Amino acid sequence: ADNEAEEEKKKKTKKKCRGRETEWTCLRCTLLNDPGAATCAICEAPRPSPQPQLTKKTAKKNKEKKKKMKKKKKSHNDIDDDDDEIDDDIDDEAADSKLDIVRAAA
Repeated sequence: ADNEAEEEKKKKTKKKCRGRETEWTCLRCTLLNDPGAATCAICEAPRPSPQPQLTKKTAKKNKEKKKKMKKKKKSHNDIDDDDDEIDDDIDDEAADSKLDIVRAAA
């Protein structure tokens, strides 16, 4: 019976921790406020919104998205580098053509 009571108490505590039933720290003055307070008891700053819990699944998805974005960025940089090389080749060909014209005129 004691184990059941302890388990029930743990469950209630976990539920309170998930919701807004725990003390909260003011982001402005760092005061530890009562669970039911909507504003800080000292500086009257509003209670911060609860932060969403990052699950392992969400963390993995975020990591995969980050990898894909890095790959895309890299591929765009490669294309830009290729464009620069093509521009350099065109400039070299134009300079060679001008040089040929000058030599032919001389």
